This record gives sequence, structure tokens and C-alpha cells, in this order.
Amino acid sequence: MEWAGQQVSYEALNRRANQLAHHLRGMGVGPEVRVGLCVERSLEWVVSALGILKAGGVYVPLDASYPLERLGWMKREAGVALLVAQEKLADEVAAGGELVVSVDTEWATQIARQPETNPEARVGGGNLAYVMFTSGSTGKPKGVAVPQRAVTRLVKGSGVADFGPEEVWLQLAPTGFDASTLEVWGALLHGGKLVVYPEGPLELEAVGRRLKEAGVTSLWLTAALFEQMQAYQPEALSGVRQVLAGGDVLSVGRVRERVRRGGILLNGYGPTEGTTFTTVHRVAEEDVGLTVPIGKPVGNTRVYVLDEGMRPVPVGVRGELYVGGEGLAEGYVGRPEWTAERFVPSPFGEGERVYRTGDEVRWQEGGVLEFLGRRDAQVKVRGYRIELGEVEEALKQHAQVKEAAAVVRGEGQEKRVEAYVVAPGGEGGALKEYVRQKLPEYMVPSVVVVLEALPLTPNGKVDRKALAATDLRSRVAAETFVTPRTDAERVLAGIFSEVLGVPRVGLHDDFFELGGHSLLATQVVARVRTELGVDMPLRALFEAPTVLRLAVWLLSSDTEAGARDCVALQPEGAGTPVFLVHAVGGAVGPYRALARSMGRERPLYGFQAAGLDGREPPLEQVEALARRYVDAMRERQPKGPYVLGGWSLGGVVAFEMARELERQGQSVALLVLLDSFAPGENAPSREPDAALLLAGMAMDLARTAGAESTLRPEALSGLTEEAQFTAVVEHARQAGWLPPEVEASTLRAWRDVTRANLRALAAYRPGPVQCPVLLLRAKDAQRSQAVEPSHGWARWGLSGLTVEDVPGDHYSVLREPRVETLARRLVEHVGAATGRHEAAGQQGEG
Repeated sequence: MEWAGQQVSYEALNRRANQLAHHLRGMGVGPEVRVGLCVERSLEWVVSALGILKAGGVYVPLDASYPLERLGWMKREAGVALLVAQEKLADEVAAGGELVVSVDTEWATQIARQPETNPEARVGGGNLAYVMFTSGSTGKPKGVAVPQRAVTRLVKGSGVADFGPEEVWLQLAPTGFDASTLEVWGALLHGGKLVVYPEGPLELEAVGRRLKEAGVTSLWLTAALFEQMQAYQPEALSGVRQVLAGGDVLSVGRVRERVRRGGILLNGYGPTEGTTFTTVHRVAEEDVGLTVPIGKPVGNTRVYVLDEGMRPVPVGVRGELYVGGEGLAEGYVGRPEWTAERFVPSPFGEGERVYRTGDEVRWQEGGVLEFLGRRDAQVKVRGYRIELGEVEEALKQHAQVKEAAAVVRGEGQEKRVEAYVVAPGGEGGALKEYVRQKLPEYMVPSVVVVLEALPLTPNGKVDRKALAATDLRSRVAAETFVTPRTDAERVLAGIFSEVLGVPRVGLHDDFFELGGHSLLATQVVARVRTELGVDMPLRALFEAPTVLRLAVWLLSSDTEAGARDCVALQPEGAGTPVFLVHAVGGAVGPYRALARSMGRERPLYGFQAAGLDGREPPLEQVEALARRYVDAMRERQPKGPYVLGGWSLGGVVAFEMARELERQGQSVALLVLLDSFAPGENAPSREPDAALLLAGMAMDLARTAGAESTLRPEALSGLTEEAQFTAVVEHARQAGWLPPEVEASTLRAWRDVTRANLRALAAYRPGPVQCPVLLLRAKDAQRSQAVEPSHGWARWGLSGLTVEDVPGDHYSVLREPRVETLARRLVEHVGAATGRHEAAGQQGEG
């Protein structure tokens, strides 16, 4: 096995799994005990799953990125008695109070003391191996209970693929999806090599590189990922001897490309209830017509194509697919009524059960099956199984939603879920954010459209075909489209349209909802300066993101320095405002999701750095930044109590702002440090390394585009700084992280502000403050950066310091879905702090 470049032998893997198994048995894990497994894809995940099985238990994968409400349901439904988790994920997922085994932090102190010998076997093939949850048509996920014999049948004598000690498998699938069953046990039960792909976003270039470096011979891909890899990494994919793809209809064109290159391609079909694969077809070029067959049943599997009366249909006639045999799941945990509905007695074997898949197929000549579609509202999007009913039920929980219908539009990797609702007074973007708190990200609709009424069929049912097949969304957009009226509005709409690459922009269309971000916002600023002759600050677009609001802003804007610095991210509410300072780089964009999630009880402002527009030099001292931002803050709020803070570097600047306010005799109700590290007491003031700075810039550009950068500072060594800058810009453009509209001058300003920020941080030394200080630490922040649990702040004598952990890493704490938890914590703490301050003031008056 290989993980993060580390080679692990079967013997070592087995020893570690045995130790965990003995430890779990000591905690009461035995046959049929359900154990929640919340570990990222890694060596620890494989050890944990194997250890749970060796103890006789049943593992239940839990993805920490899911909303807490969904995780709570899954644990209750599965009857999870104990949790095996990484320490950084444990607190959030164990919200129900379960016993927790931290498989990383407890290893040396407890688990490693256990025997390395195999524990006595207490289970057999009929005992459960795992419970995996799928989307449910009732609005709740369904836990599929899979026995050990079903897993064995998948990879032993099934004919699914070639297995053996010479095979190198890549574990790429999310651990909560049953494709991981094939990857892990297909390798380990045959003595093959398992290469574990690290957790995080998939980048096609990185996957291709891993395939080559590890010499991967066997690979499972979803249909959408296969299409992308074949399109953009064909050489890397051609080096993989056998590729299994499925989970949705394969692209005929991409299949032809793969087959013509001579590589093996297996089209696999199967529901979770049938343990990953039910049928498989080895594709030959002559097989590829309008569709790709899904093949014949794998070993120890029986399939039937039946009509409405459960009678077999002839070759070429459409029918529903029923599945039986050794791969069949036991049913749905804790839901006998759901089990009875889908796992029914077979009309062909006494005592045998078959699973009604809901898929329509037909036999072709030669005993090969062709997939035709679904009989119900279940869909596959990018390989994920989604019950549209669950999406609709999540939307209906919102108080404003009266009716909801979800549909799928598009094909291949462009396939997406869209939702249409009747919600008087509702707004699509807000409803989308609401449902994001209920569902995992892969189920969140790409858009929620508010209608006056849903289209109906003649018999009064929702006409889903009309929703999916027509250009209703475009028609709704056309109905709500308001043509810009004035010259300024028309110019702004044209600028939005060209910068964002959309055909037209209306008076009320939001720049950021249309796909804009901080980098593209700088282009709007430059275009406004050129075409309208107005020296507009970047903050204007954050405060006024629609054509109408920006036009009004340009007519009524002030030009004071404070107005340039302070951005109203959420201007509504009567509560004490919250002021947040930018991180390294100077932009306030990272706070947009937080501002949205904190609600409208109190305003939220962000400070952005001078110099981002390239018209003035950036400031290079924390004290200078603090003085400037305090002046701007007091223009918005002349007197305290103040609530301020910042993420990363922003926390350091906010700290000095609190000191400046106290020097001015103002009160600070709360200083919030969002995963911010204190400067080192004896750290030297030094010039930031140019290559390191530019590699960091590449990383930020990649994150903005939803990717990960693999550019290392060493790759820039030997070049002049200007050549380094040019190389990074070209690299970002080629990788698709940098839109063509973004000019190099914009990035130069960003680089200069970043360098100035780092210089300021290196030179700054904090002093004491008297106000309450709240440090919200990212659970999996790089602890090595902090000298102790307070991220170094305790050494500066903060008497009122409170430290709490929040889910996510240094970056994801400000992104969906983690930002929701952060927002809740902030709302609670800010409310408590301002409440205490008001109470103290009233007491003083009395």
C-alpha cells in the first residue's frame, strides 16, 4: 500500500489493524456493533476500516463536510454506538455524545499498546460489513446494510475486472461511496498494491501525474470524471491498463477514443443495494452505437427484466431491472417498510429476494443489457445518486416555500440539478443557501428559481418534463430582466457582460451571483475608470454589486480615504457593527460568505488594503494600517463599544487597532481572531522570499478557481523576480485559473500588497490589550505554526483570552459549508459581548 509517498507493507498494515481491533473490542465493539468512521481518505482510513471489521463491527462512513443535521440523522438511523475519527474531525461529528477513538492522536498512547496478533474471528459472511447512505425519495438518506459475503462476491470470482498481486489500484472514490469498496478490497484481498489519493479537490493534472508516478494499472472513474480525464489527460489514462467507468451514462465519443487507443474499458452498472457492480461490459469498438451497453451480470449475481406484473419480457422489450444473488444488501437499517418496498420476493426462486432497481433496461442480442433510464425521480449527477424528492423536501422545510420541484438538465459533465419553487416573497439565492445547510454539496441545486406557480400536466401533477425540457429558466430570467435605462447603466451592464462572459446583464443582476470574484472585480474597476472616467474604489462593487446599485453609488459616492478603505459587506441591522480586517493580499472577498451567513441583525464591514488598485503604495507597518482603519471605522461608528477582528493577518492588524482604540479612550466589547497566529517574539524582520510569495499567489489563484496549485518555489529558482512573476502568470493562465481579462497589472498590485503585508507582519510586535479576546482556531490548522494552543497569543499577557475550535482548515473556515458554523459562533459571542457591555453601562448609570 502507498500513502503520501510512504510504502506500507501488508504485514505492517495488518499489525496496525489488529491493534485497533483489540482496542475496539475492549470498548465493546463486536458482531453487528455499528461504528461511525470519520477519517479522511488516507492510510488511517484503511487501517480503521480493517480494524473495525476485524473487531467484528460494522463501519458507517461519515463525511465531516455534510451538514450536522444530516450527520445526526445518519448516526441515529444506523445506530452508531462509537466513533472512530481523526481528532480534527471528531468534535463536530460526535455532537451526539458518542464515545470517540481518535485514531491519530490516541495511537501512541493507547492503541499501539494492544497486541499485534489477529483477534479471534467472531463473524461470518452473513454479518454486516458496512452501512452506506444514499439519497432517499422520502427526504431522508437511506442506510444500505451490506453483508461481508456481498463484498467478497464483488472481488472474488465475479469477473468484474482483473485482480491479482500484480495490479496497482488507485483509491480515488470518496470513502462514503461504494466504489471505494471495489478499490480497497479489490487490492487488499488479492495482495495487490493500493495507492491512496490524498483528500481534497480533484485536479485533473494532479490525478494524471499520480497515475504515471504510481504506475496505476486499475482505475475506477465516474462517468463524468472519465469524460474529463479522457478529454484532458488522455496520455495519463492510456497508461492505465484497465479502466472501469460508470455511475451514469458514458459519453460515446470519449468511449471511442479510449477503445481506439487500445486500452481496456469496462462499463460498470450497479446500485449500492447490489454492492457496487451488478453488470459489467468490456467495451469493443463495434459495441459503441448510440449508447454503450451495461453488459452481463457479474459472478454470483442474477438479473431479471420484468414487466409490471413481474413477468419476463422478450429481447428488445423495455422492462424494469431486478437484481438478486450474493451481492444483495440486507436492506435499509431501521426501516423495514422501505426494505419491504424495494426488496421483494422473487417470482423465480423459493425464499429468494430481489431488489427493484427502478431502472429501465432491455435485453440485446447475445444476452447483453442496454440501459434506458429511470422509472422514478432518482438521477445520477457526476456519479452521485440523488433522489430529487430529497432535494424537494429540503426546500419545503423553508417557511416561505409552498411547492417545490427539482429536475435535472444537461448531459454528461454539464448535468446539473435545478429547483423550481413557489415561494411568495422568497429569493432564489437565499433559498439555495438555506438548502445548503440541509444537504451535502453534491445535492445542492445549481439554481433555485422562484415561480408564481409550477406547470401542471392535464391530470394535475407537476409537469417535470416541461421543467426539464424547456427554457423555463431562461424565460423566467427574460421576464425578470430589466433593461438598463441610462447611459451609465448601459455601460456598466456592458462591462459586467464582457468581464463575466455572459450574453447580457440586466439592471438588477448581481455581479457575484453571475460568477464574479475579487480578481474579476478589479477588471470592472479598471473598465469603469477607462469608460466612465470615474475613479471607483474596489469596495464599491462589493457594496453595490448590481448594475442599478453601482450606478447609484457612482452618482452619490464620497471620496474620503475612510470610504475607500471600509466596505459595507452587509449594511443592514441595528445591532453593534462588526468590523473585519483583510488577510494577506488585502481583499475583503473572503468575508462575503460570512457576511451572508451572519444574517441581518447587525452590519458587517470589511477593511481592504490601500494599493490594491495600483494607485497608491501599500502600507508596510501594522501600526500604520491600524491607525488608518481606526479612522475609517470611527467615520462609520464614532463611539464604542466596538467589535472588530480579522482572519489570519487581519487578526494581527485588528489586535493593534484594539490597542489604538484603547489609547484613544474608546471601549472594545470584543476582539475576534479568526485562526490568526501571533507574530513571534524574537522573529527577525526580513524581506519576504520572492519565489515563496509568488508560489503563494499561484495557490490563491488556484483556490479562487476551485483548484489546487502544485507549483513549488523551487521551480522558480534561478530566475529574476520579473521572470518569476511572468512564469507564474503564464502558468495560471495555462491552468485556467486566470481569466484572460485579468491584466498583469492587477496581479502586480496584488503582489505588492502581499509583500507589504508580509513585511508589516514580520516587523510587528504586539503589546497588551485590556479588552476580551476570542480566538477561533481552525480544527486542522497547522499546529506547528503555533508555539502553544493559543497560536502564540498567550505569551502577550492577554488576561481575557478565550480559545475555541471551529470546523475546517485555515481556508475552509470561511467557505461553505464550514462558514455556517463559524457564523453561528460569531453571532453568539458578539451578542453575548455586546449584551454584557450594555448591562455594565446601565449598571454604571444606576
